[in-house]
Amino acid sequence: MAENKTKPTTVSVAAFIDDIADPIRRTDAKTLVKLMQGASGEKPRMWGPSIVGFGSCHYKYESGREGDMPLIAFSPRKAASVLYGLIGSDDCRTLLPKLGKHSTGTGCLYIKKLADVDQQVLKAMVAKSLQLVLAREFDVSRTTEPEKALEWLSAGESFDVILCDVMMPRIDGVELRNRVERFSPDQAARIVFITGGLLLPQVRTLLDSVPNTCLEKPLDLDGLRELIRRRVRAAWHEAGGEI
Repeated sequence: MAENKTKPTTVSVAAFIDDIADPIRRTDAKTLVKLMQGASGEKPRMWGPSIVGFGSCHYKYESGREGDMPLIAFSPRKAASVLYGLIGSDDCRTLLPKLGKHSTGTGCLYIKKLADVDQQVLKAMVAKSLQLVLAREFDVSRTTEPEKALEWLSAGESFDVILCDVMMPRIDGVELRNRVERFSPDQAARIVFITGGLLLPQVRTLLDSVPNTCLEKPLDLDGLRELIRRRVRAAWHEAGGEI
């Protein structure tokens, strides 16, 4: 049986990127690392000689072949940057018309220059990868708009766990939590904050004002899954169920 040749290595991602000859491709690679790490919560790692991956998952085909692969990844090739794991769902593919100049192949997205695409759309596509990972085990609803989350909650929708970034445009996470508490203290208590700026004074001040749990980026997905499992079990017991 054929063995998967693309495996994680100990090569430095920073050193790999610094060795990229093309200055545009090198700059784009640094931007992609920040974007993918920020959205997925996973640290970058080299897979094989030229792929920068984030997180990992195990796969097994009907043929019996199995192995590990990154959740999302990119490779700075000569002709374009190749992005992996971003167009595997209908939700992601519906964003492609808004992305800008790109091309696609079998499971891959090709971008010649990040300047040619809308990076907010690209970030949304990357963020959906986390939803897809969690959706394999949990029922996940996702929005990048805090106003939409408020709309759901004020309409009476209930969630066992609410993952919320601290720093967001228009409404920060703590303000969203405080608004939710006014009409649903129970749902406000189920908010878990996520931040990459835990040491920033303004973030620390916001978080110190509320009792909610906070997770620091990059996220440990296994730890996140276990936290969600514990919260789901607790909510189930509160409702009188048994797991």
